[in-house]
Amino acid sequence: MTKVILIIILVIGTIYICEAKQIKEKPRVIAMTDGEIDDHSSMVRFLLYTCDIELLAIIETNSVFQRSGHSDEPWLENQLDAYEQIYPNLIVHNPDYPSAQKIRSLCFICFASQM
Repeated sequence: MTKVILIIILVIGTIYICEAKQIKEKPRVIAMTDGEIDDHSSMVRFLLYTCDIELLAIIETNSVFQRSGHSDEPWLENQLDAYEQIYPNLIVHNPDYPSAQKIRSLCFICFASQM
């Protein structure tokens, strides 16, 4: 009986140690946007999920309807300004939110004709 209890304790202890050592990696994400109106709403939601991902880049590019280039409107900058204002409240709930400055450093502009 003592051997059975000892084995159960060892198994439970091993499982606990294995679970504690698991490192949960966040999915790495590159987001592309053409800056059209549908992307404005999607980006708000996307920014609120940045605590759950490893953001590698946000790339603004042109689209079928904007062949001459990406949106001239500073919509993403405006959204990052708003994100910056609520950032102190976001990190109260989850410290993994990146700062607006960090997100800005990951923003790029690309034209499909350059590819």
